[in-house]
Amino acid sequence: MHQYSPGGPPEHLKGPGSRLMHRLRELMPSRQGFEDVSRFRGIERLGGGCMGDVYRAYDSQRDGLVALKVSKGTTSSKVSFENEARALTRISHTNVVRLLGSGVFSDEGAFGGRQFLIMNIIEGVNLKDRLAMEGRVEWPEARHTLMQLCDALSAVHDAGIVHRDVKPDNVMISQGNATLFDFGVSERIASRYSMRRLMGSRFGPGNLDYTAPEVVNGRCDGRTDIFSLGMVMRHMLSGKALLNDVWLMGSVMGAPQEPIRRDAEIPEAQFRIISRAIDASIDKRFHSASEMKAAIAALP
Repeated sequence: MHQYSPGGPPEHLKGPGSRLMHRLRELMPSRQGFEDVSRFRGIERLGGGCMGDVYRAYDSQRDGLVALKVSKGTTSSKVSFENEARALTRISHTNVVRLLGSGVFSDEGAFGGRQFLIMNIIEGVNLKDRLAMEGRVEWPEARHTLMQLCDALSAVHDAGIVHRDVKPDNVMISQGNATLFDFGVSERIASRYSMRRLMGSRFGPGNLDYTAPEVVNGRCDGRTDIFSLGMVMRHMLSGKALLNDVWLMGSVMGAPQEPIRRDAEIPEAQFRIISRAIDASIDKRFHSASEMKAAIAALP
């Protein structure tokens, strides 16, 4: 199991001369000028949300297809994009989307003055769409996907980041491989077990169907993502998103909670993993994503 010290990231990630700072300067937009949208051709919208839209595009500088994420141009989307760029700069893992570059478009053109992120293109199906089309996922496939997402979260947490918005919408499946993306509401933490108080309401919880109670109270650590992954696991095996606002807010307010009932579609052994992952008490959950992965791997 990987651990990192309460003192934060190792020395090579600190200071103005660090590899991290060099990488940030490389990826973040230069103060010298702005990018012309003509750099990207064949732009095709893939989807989007409240902070921005994602397009498939040919990048003439890279001579290949990329995922181009363009902000909505609002103050909150600006903060979200900068936050996502900082987070992805710290993470390198096969099951996490890769940041290839970022910038700001010039004032001319369809995206005038807006920030953009360039990421690797993933040709596949969004897990949310997969569940909507086909319902529940059989255990062998679900097991494989969940183990990969545990690996992704291990890398995220080892980098001192909490994703805070793990849900089917933010998972792509391509040729049997899962990729976690959308780090717009992620947060820095000092260590996996160091609860971070979230400042203000600039980033509210993503989707209450997958949100841990402590996030609504303005706190998080690595186990916050484990709760969300437990809810994703429950959705995959039952075919339904099952947490509702009443249960969540009851947990937040400290109201006694009835034991979560096992859905008929979910085997007992798998449900024990889900129950531990989504315990309202953060201290009773799996201590790490690697511990949760080991429990999942133990079930054939």
